[in-house]
Amino acid sequence: MTAHAALASGDASGRVKARRGLPRASRAVFVDLAMWMVGLGVVVGAVFPLLTVVLGVPVDAALTVRLFVATVFAGLLVGGVNWWLARRVIGPRLRTLSGGMQQVAATLRHASETGDWSGCDDGTCLLPVDSDDELGDGASAFNALVGALADSHRVESAIRDLFQTLSSHLEVDRLAAASLDWVAGQVHASAGAFLVCRNDELCRAAAFGAIDDAPLCVAPELQAMLRTEAAGRAAVAVAGSESAWAVPLTFAEQPLGVIVLADTCPVSPEGERLLDLFRRAVAVSLHNALTYERSQQLAQWDPLTGCANRRSGMANLEEALAARSHAEVGVLMIDLDHFKRVNDAFGHLVGDQVLSHAARTIAGCLRSTDTLVRYGGEEFLAILPGAPARDLIGAARRITLALECSPITIDQNTIRVTVSVGAALRTTTDGQDVEDLLREADRALYAAKSGGRNRAVLAVPEPAHPRHSTAPA
Repeated sequence: MTAHAALASGDASGRVKARRGLPRASRAVFVDLAMWMVGLGVVVGAVFPLLTVVLGVPVDAALTVRLFVATVFAGLLVGGVNWWLARRVIGPRLRTLSGGMQQVAATLRHASETGDWSGCDDGTCLLPVDSDDELGDGASAFNALVGALADSHRVESAIRDLFQTLSSHLEVDRLAAASLDWVAGQVHASAGAFLVCRNDELCRAAAFGAIDDAPLCVAPELQAMLRTEAAGRAAVAVAGSESAWAVPLTFAEQPLGVIVLADTCPVSPEGERLLDLFRRAVAVSLHNALTYERSQQLAQWDPLTGCANRRSGMANLEEALAARSHAEVGVLMIDLDHFKRVNDAFGHLVGDQVLSHAARTIAGCLRSTDTLVRYGGEEFLAILPGAPARDLIGAARRITLALECSPITIDQNTIRVTVSVGAALRTTTDGQDVEDLLREADRALYAAKSGGRNRAVLAVPEPAHPRHSTAPA
């Protein structure tokens, strides 16, 4: 329920009972006040002649019509003057309070329609408290209400910004950076880090300020907080401070990560409540982002061999060919020799293990910048950006030699695996596209198989007379 709705529903559920006072004769307080004051003046004026008799004034002088009229008139005059003074003293303050309430009500209506809260806040709508009585208490209560509404608006705006931030990012790193920036702004932290659980280890996803996240990733205090799911201060050094504020992120009792903020200023109770809401919201978004990341990985990688699948591999090759930073891009078309015999002799389960073994061995012969693709069946494609011809054929020879020298034993059966490799190179001057490059590599692979297998062939295309140079393994 919004603040405006809460105020509007006050008549139904939240009306404060008025304290008992003098009987009311009308619905206007100042009219009642005038009636009571004038009435009291009349009574005093009427009783005054009798009091003069008690004080010793002769009866014939005190109880006269002239004196009676004079005292009653004096009572009326005093009552009227008192009412005028009360209205002049109390009325402006009540009008100020009423005007402030009307301004707040108008701001709430305007904000509910436009979202603009600039018409009233705790800096423009506060009333002066210039008395120590009920009027002063009323002004103080009004100021407290304005402050509470301003705080509520700030929290509402912060939450709205938070959910907008969370809904705008699905990648883990971007979500972590945006979330860390938001929470740091709320608690005024000078440094912080967003750590994400990957493979049961904490690793950095985002950070800012003077912070060394390496010790945080292995800090036992943070691991313990992830298990207890309790946010609070942790005895870890961040940005020169001996402790830090840590916010563990979990989903369905599954640890997802932890946010660490430099403990440069105390977190207020309101800040702790906001952090708790932030923790729950970010945990859901982080769980979704990690799920999306895993689904993307599954969509890009072959589950059997751990290599890139053909679709993502072709995208990587197109990207490598389009990159201006690579003068040369090489590819190796790799095919397992006589793999059908392995399947026929030992079955497809053993064949799968042989494929996995071959993929691991081939990957071990490549650079960290290279990409190994399962091209299809028992065929692999290695993409080597920036590799000249010498390095390309060197990698091909390492692959053939490594597989020849590393047989695999399965169920007491030793299986030797060899491969044939076709290598092709694209330079900045030959203008080859993906299809041309793969066609050259496939021709080189055919030449390697025709030449006796277990060897590598490098294709060097020429405009008129293509020439192939063979290099037995």
